[in-house]
Amino acid sequence: MRGAGRRGGSRGGGYVRRKTAADSSSDSKTSLVDEWRAHEEDCAARVLQNQLRAYMSRQRMARLLLSVYEKHYDPIRKQHFYVNTLTNVSTWEKPLLLVRFLPGDHKISRGRAELAPREAAQRIQRIVRAFLAKKTIRQLVRENYMKLFDHESRVFYYLNTRTGERSEQKPAFFRQRPNTAGMNSKRASASSKNDEDDLEIEPFYFRKAVCKVSSDGNAYGSGVIGRFCGILCVLADGKTLADEDTARSARVVCNYADERVAFPVLLSADTFFAGIKMPEDAAARLQPLKGVTPQSPKRKTQRPHFDFVLCALNEDQFLIAAGSNIQPLRFEMNDRKLGCGESESLRLSDHLEVVGHPHGKLQVLHQRQLANLVPNSINPQHLQYDRVMETGSAGCAVFTRGGKLIGVHQFAGPKEPPPLSCWYIKPILNTALPLHPLSRSY
Repeated sequence: MRGAGRRGGSRGGGYVRRKTAADSSSDSKTSLVDEWRAHEEDCAARVLQNQLRAYMSRQRMARLLLSVYEKHYDPIRKQHFYVNTLTNVSTWEKPLLLVRFLPGDHKISRGRAELAPREAAQRIQRIVRAFLAKKTIRQLVRENYMKLFDHESRVFYYLNTRTGERSEQKPAFFRQRPNTAGMNSKRASASSKNDEDDLEIEPFYFRKAVCKVSSDGNAYGSGVIGRFCGILCVLADGKTLADEDTARSARVVCNYADERVAFPVLLSADTFFAGIKMPEDAAARLQPLKGVTPQSPKRKTQRPHFDFVLCALNEDQFLIAAGSNIQPLRFEMNDRKLGCGESESLRLSDHLEVVGHPHGKLQVLHQRQLANLVPNSINPQHLQYDRVMETGSAGCAVFTRGGKLIGVHQFAGPKEPPPLSCWYIKPILNTALPLHPLSRSY
């Protein structure tokens, strides 16, 4: 009887639950919730339909306005005006309908202007000049800025190499325009391309152009690779590459630095070799600086026959070994990045980078500041630092922070004091220019 009671209770409980589930659809509260849900879906559909009708109406009104209004340009007042083609009424101010339905009037058709051939040619020339000027300005902006990575904050930033200012925003010519929200798909795609137009992360090609040079005359020399009047060559001191025979047995190694793969390059002294002898009277006495111990007079050591040397490289072998990793400098006074800097652009206290291989070390970078132009700022021959350099820096190259070559170190004997200055690049190139084969033929 006890078990039967449990079975009967179980059947009764299941029957009650099934009855409750069956009668739930007839509950007034549940039916009210269904009505609310249906009402919300109907309201949402009406909102979508209204939005679609409004969009289609705006598009129809915009097409109607485009067929009525034209935008013209008055060359006298140098101002645009709008013409209603139905009433032939013109106005300087933008009509309110255009303001309401066409906030950006780039779609408004412009009437054709009848121009004389001369005036049409002048307009085309102005457009081309404006395009070339903008391209040049963008190139100058690229050369004056560096995109670097801050390992502490883990962000990229832009460094102005002239002023030293640091900013996390792109330079003005590489920023996206703010009024790109309401553009059509074509202009939106163009704006996305402009937004991607950015400076590449600084590869420091000017530092990579400095190489290690070893020879029988000096086992620990340095040099800088560049093009001199179209010839790929290395500029080194006159002790390391004393003559053509020494250059034939010399060893030049590029990428001799940390985290790089070094490779040798071959000299081609038979193609071009120019020994540069600087004038004796140009070696002016350096002025003592505040806070710097005056240097003792240099002991007269056996001076090399040449002060500097330009020796050609085997270009085919260099291009195969270097690839795109190393870009040669341009040994010309163009005041551009990877070129040679003019003295007019130099200012006292400018930050300088002295790059080389003192005593045969891996590539070393010394930070210095420009303290003085010797003998004067109009026709400088030497660049004086704020403090002395490391010994054994023969052939080391001196760059501005923006990557312009401005000086090269001369050979100094082991008993001479550490160098406080370097030779300015312009008198070196001026002396080497008459030694070029093309200049000799004239």
